[in-house]
Amino acid sequence: MEEYSVIGKRLPLKDAADKVTGRATFARDFKLPGMLYAKLLRSPYPHAKVLNVDTSEAEKLPGVKAVLCKNNSPRTKVPIVFNEDIPRDRVLFGEKVRYAGEELAAVAAVSEKVAEEALNLIKVEYEELPPVFDAEKAMEPGAPLIHDDKESNVASPLIIKPGDVEKGFKEADHIFEDSFRTQAQRQAPLETHCCVASYDLGGKLTVWASTQTPHALQELLSEYLELPLSKVRVVKPYVGGGFGGKLDMIIEHIASLLSRIAGRPVKLTLNREEEFSTTVTRHADILDVKMGVKNDGTLTAMKVRLLSPEGGYFYHKSVLAVTARTFLGYYKCPNMTFEGYAVYTNHTIAGPMRGFGHPQSLFALETMLDRIAEKLDMDPVELRLKNFVKKCGLPECLTEGAKKIGWERREELKKADKGTRRRGIGVGCFTNAAGTGGRIRDCAGAFVKIYADGAVQLITGATDPGTGSNTTLAQIVAEELGLQLDDIAVTAGDTDSAPFDSGAFSSRTLYMNGVTVKAAAADAKEQLVEWATQELDVPAELLEVKGGRVYNRLEPEKGMGFKEVARKAADDLTGKGALFLGRASLLNPGHGHSYGAEFAEVEVDTETGQVDVLKIVVEQDVGKAINPMVVEGQIEGAVQQMTGYALSEDIIQDEKTGKMVNADFANYIMLTSADMPTVEVGLVEYADETGPYGAKGMSEGATGGVAPAVANAIYNAVGVRLKELPMTPERVFRALEAKG
Repeated sequence: MEEYSVIGKRLPLKDAADKVTGRATFARDFKLPGMLYAKLLRSPYPHAKVLNVDTSEAEKLPGVKAVLCKNNSPRTKVPIVFNEDIPRDRVLFGEKVRYAGEELAAVAAVSEKVAEEALNLIKVEYEELPPVFDAEKAMEPGAPLIHDDKESNVASPLIIKPGDVEKGFKEADHIFEDSFRTQAQRQAPLETHCCVASYDLGGKLTVWASTQTPHALQELLSEYLELPLSKVRVVKPYVGGGFGGKLDMIIEHIASLLSRIAGRPVKLTLNREEEFSTTVTRHADILDVKMGVKNDGTLTAMKVRLLSPEGGYFYHKSVLAVTARTFLGYYKCPNMTFEGYAVYTNHTIAGPMRGFGHPQSLFALETMLDRIAEKLDMDPVELRLKNFVKKCGLPECLTEGAKKIGWERREELKKADKGTRRRGIGVGCFTNAAGTGGRIRDCAGAFVKIYADGAVQLITGATDPGTGSNTTLAQIVAEELGLQLDDIAVTAGDTDSAPFDSGAFSSRTLYMNGVTVKAAAADAKEQLVEWATQELDVPAELLEVKGGRVYNRLEPEKGMGFKEVARKAADDLTGKGALFLGRASLLNPGHGHSYGAEFAEVEVDTETGQVDVLKIVVEQDVGKAINPMVVEGQIEGAVQQMTGYALSEDIIQDEKTGKMVNADFANYIMLTSADMPTVEVGLVEYADETGPYGAKGMSEGATGGVAPAVANAIYNAVGVRLKELPMTPERVFRALEAKG
């Protein structure tokens, strides 16, 4: 195994000091001279025609500098999502509202208080329409049409049929069927959506935004505002969490339009209630699953029907595709049918959230596998090992995780008498692919500069929304150039200086940008070595760049310091500035699939239905952990997020108005650090030849296995199968009552 100097080391994050000392600057920290503050007027109705919007009184209010509504905003469809192959279905401030909280007007004023007062002066006339909140009812003939120009409320079907599923069911010794329901979940970042938009005297727009996709946002703004890309600059400062919720153009176009009207900078910040109730959610999917299996556990057929409620608008077709891919490509099954339907409803819009469809599909699939294992009298771990896709680290993940959780204790725990409290252990596997696999333009670029004094700067288009990617990318550059992490400066997040990158999503940042920055560093090194061959009179193929030196690998004492080479080259070539400039770009090289297994130990109170998760063991095949501390942090964060998804997090909406009624941290029940179970993380390194140093995209993988592991552990403890999320005490208690 190759020994590395920087790769694989537990090194502190480059931005850690800025964050812990409060020096880190976020979008909401920006304050420009003459800046105005914007607020949004929102619909109280989930479905209504907007007959008239009267802003005349608001415009007269002292301190109001710009008002925007359907009367003076562009009538073109808004390109919310970057480069996805879906028909655009939304106009800003349209003739109809399709969910409670949809924007109707915007005001920019000298203060937030004045802007709020102005909103109260805007008069809107509505014609209420019947809403539809249930995806199954939305698909029925005669259901209220949410988009009048559509034939039905089906936004997009996705039907895939590899093999012959009916033949597969005929070959099966056993057939299993079940239905599962999942809930909408919020990303709930600590920093809400915020941006500042400002035009200079030459008409160039600069937007400082809390975003995961600065270059994509630049292109969306350019298209919508009809500006050349050279006239749009997006700057991403520090981001206080995203989890998929900050991929799209949500508020930045509104702030930009207001700034254009007012001729002054405009800041638009969503408050916590707006963040909870009007931005995108995880899809609340309904899944019907039918599986055929031989007596020996071999899968012969699988049929899945998915209803995916999209809310009032359809943003991300890719979520539907990822859900299909999870069923079709994880376990070996020769005959499958997947029927997925993205369905318009009058809910808040569903969109990307960490995992992109994996948690919903794996909750159903992994729960079904446990049911099959029980019927066949087969160990659930053995059933998974028999059917997994080859050439990955999943077998080791399963065997190591089983050892750490004490899998052999399952029967012993079931029989233990602890009064009303029962313990159980369960497992759930997961997979995750890095990047989009060509579904959208998925590419990355990087520059690596070696300056005249030997200093090195990485300029990357990659976005670090708090994941530590700036640090891991710098580690790759340091390793390639034979330097230390502290020797590498990182510049990122500014579309005026950084090369294009599609953004921080789909676990692609390290996988794709790692390859790119490694190639850019290699390019810069090649230039450095080419000059050093003349100075040292050694052929390039014999020169090693390592440990801060450039030397002859056959005669290590014959060499020069890295900085000395740079200084001498500067005297010889340019004198000042960037001396060697390495560059690289690429399209997605593959998928970099990561696999893993999660084991949960739970305790269930049979009198109340309360479920306590005592321990989670995660074993994940990450290819190569560039920085194990960063990797473990990502996995632990996924466990916290998804334990909440399994047990408590749920968007509760009023059945009549569609408005979210628990739109704050007091009533939207997330796990705090005090609620966390013991988490043990193990890293399996089954290298991917397409990734940097064998690394795979990994940050979303562990979102998939927690919910089924907890559900299967509950069954192991008390013998009830939960098929609806979240598994609240009330649902567990009802299931126990039904069981008797």
